[in-house]
Amino acid sequence: MRAASSRRLALPAVLLAGFLAVLLPSGQVAASGGDTAYRPYTYDEWRQAVPSPSGYEATRIVFGEEMGVGPLRSPADFFVLENGDLAILDSGNNRIILADAGYRVRKVLADISQDGAPSPLNNPQGLFVDRDGTILVADTSNSRVVVLDPEGRILQEFRKPASELYPQKEEFRPQKVLRDPSGITYVICTGIYSGAVMYSPQGEFLGFFGSNRVEVTFRLLADRFWKSIFSDENRNKLANYIPVEYSSFDLDAEGFIYSVTASSNDPVNRVRKLNSLGLNILETHAGNSFQGGFGDMNPYVYNRMLVSTRLSDIDASRDGFLFCLDSTRGRVFQYDAEANLMFVFGGIGNQLGLFMNPTAVESVGDRVLVLDRNTGAMTEFRRTEFGQAVREAITLYNDGYHRESVEPWRQVLAMDSNYNIAYVGLGKAAFEAGRYGEALRNFRIAAYVSGYSQAFKERRKEVFRETFTWLVLGLAGVVLLLLGLGVLRRRLAVSGLGARMEAHPAGRLALRARRDLREAAAIPLHPIDGFTDLFDRKRQSLPAAGVLLLLFFVALVVHRQLTGFIFNSQTRLDQLNILAFLAQSFGLAIAFAAVNWAVTTLFDGKGRFRDILVVVAYSLQPYVAALLAGTLLSNLLAQDEAVFLTYLLVLGQAWSAFLLVKGLEAVHQYNIPQTLSAILATVFGILVLLILLILSLSLVQQIVGFFTTVYQEYAIRFR
Repeated sequence: MRAASSRRLALPAVLLAGFLAVLLPSGQVAASGGDTAYRPYTYDEWRQAVPSPSGYEATRIVFGEEMGVGPLRSPADFFVLENGDLAILDSGNNRIILADAGYRVRKVLADISQDGAPSPLNNPQGLFVDRDGTILVADTSNSRVVVLDPEGRILQEFRKPASELYPQKEEFRPQKVLRDPSGITYVICTGIYSGAVMYSPQGEFLGFFGSNRVEVTFRLLADRFWKSIFSDENRNKLANYIPVEYSSFDLDAEGFIYSVTASSNDPVNRVRKLNSLGLNILETHAGNSFQGGFGDMNPYVYNRMLVSTRLSDIDASRDGFLFCLDSTRGRVFQYDAEANLMFVFGGIGNQLGLFMNPTAVESVGDRVLVLDRNTGAMTEFRRTEFGQAVREAITLYNDGYHRESVEPWRQVLAMDSNYNIAYVGLGKAAFEAGRYGEALRNFRIAAYVSGYSQAFKERRKEVFRETFTWLVLGLAGVVLLLLGLGVLRRRLAVSGLGARMEAHPAGRLALRARRDLREAAAIPLHPIDGFTDLFDRKRQSLPAAGVLLLLFFVALVVHRQLTGFIFNSQTRLDQLNILAFLAQSFGLAIAFAAVNWAVTTLFDGKGRFRDILVVVAYSLQPYVAALLAGTLLSNLLAQDEAVFLTYLLVLGQAWSAFLLVKGLEAVHQYNIPQTLSAILATVFGILVLLILLILSLSLVQQIVGFFTTVYQEYAIRFR
């Protein structure tokens, strides 16, 4: 019968394998380490999935029949003790199965009693085993949490809190439970968004722990705006926003609680490490990791719906590693203590290493176990040679053996040269050894910005100490050069060079260009009188405006390509689009001038198109200077000094905006309100122009597609 069943499953397995190939992130190919049903991968510095050797391989599937307890029905949770023993919550059968590390059953707790009377479980969903051997069960449909002894007798019972803090309209439906070393019990309940419910060792309600934050979305901001202006009646009709609830949590060896949130759209806060105050102390590590968050970075569209990571369970191992279970794609993500992605394994399917509906994950030693609710089975994964090398390197570094961790990291790179966390490890080891230049190189390969910034600060100190004398001499040389140029300029003026240049057409052109650019450069320093004087004397220069727009274009390109790595780590320098920068500089300036001229013509504006274009170009000078200075400054600043760069760019933008207002005021002979109204109308006109342009391009594309189809049909029929 089993052979016949295997043959019947062969075709669906093949179809599922093909389906999974579609679901995998772009850029993945077959696994490069180990023959597995899933395709292991990691992420590169651009947060794109790339193939990677498998850190874990599936070794066996354990069914209830094999354990001698019959089929498991909808098992919801399980717990692995330090010695490898198991406690399985067989929810459909309302029982708890206790087994050893070899999956041999020691006891089945089905006859739960309280004070000698039967008190059976009813659809329990959460399980936790305390250090003293007591078993905590979230008995969901009985609306209680029970504490059992190893014989199945109820020692303690937690019910719905009779407190004003707890919403009394909500049912008490516990889903997950754990107890910390101090004896405080934490319960995740369906429909409770204030955090985990806390009970004292005596069973008293203590309040809530670690509430999630309300996720900020555009709709939330819009509703908050309307609520601020609506009446009370209309305000109550708008949606209320509440924090997302936890899906699961776990306790690490140090007593910290790790929680996962299934519905979170913020990759950084999908996993939280909560201290005693309920504050997330893992957020900084997750945001600064080379991946930048938890779960898959690339959502996919299935059946016209966007499907993203939904973390349903977490295991905080006793040696500081995290295993997160994604219920949508059946994948297990392993992270180190600093939220760097180590391995991804598993998937959806019915082959070894795949699951139909994974519900819980646990780890012990070199094993990782995943519980499948639909099949009622556990899949066992064991660490591969590659996984062992990575774990050894991380453990050595975490234990303070920085020098000893270098060789294991090199072994890892010999097996996978794209493994970013190995470069992070080598960079950290080099940093601890004081080799900051080497640390910079490794951190840059891994796009590990926070580590790069720390090494950069130390390397900057070294370079400054080494080159201080030369810096002083160079500064003195620049001062002498400027003084010499001043003397030379005065001598040339005395010698009559300007008069001789005036006698030659090319000389006159050069002198005029020099004069126009000098007058343009003076505008930012005297904006109020500068534009008025410029147009009164009719000294506005369209060639000078063209030079300034060209300089703006160059500044945009330079800023994109040469900004320091710390502030530019996610920019693909090899994907420069010159046309986009031409549109941002020349195109936008010309469009603004054209639309502003069209708008102001209707409202007695005096400026011509060329005059408006000159104003736009002259006004961009502070922003151009800020872009160029910011580019230079970005190569001298560390990550925590970014505020100086931000202030510089904001100052340049504000200064240019002020110049634009004063320039349009002068050229159109408007007052301030009229000028601002004209600018707003111009911005609106540009948006309309862009919409019309997009519609026109779409129409042209459809027409070209139509004639292409007609031609292909004609070629097929009449060739």
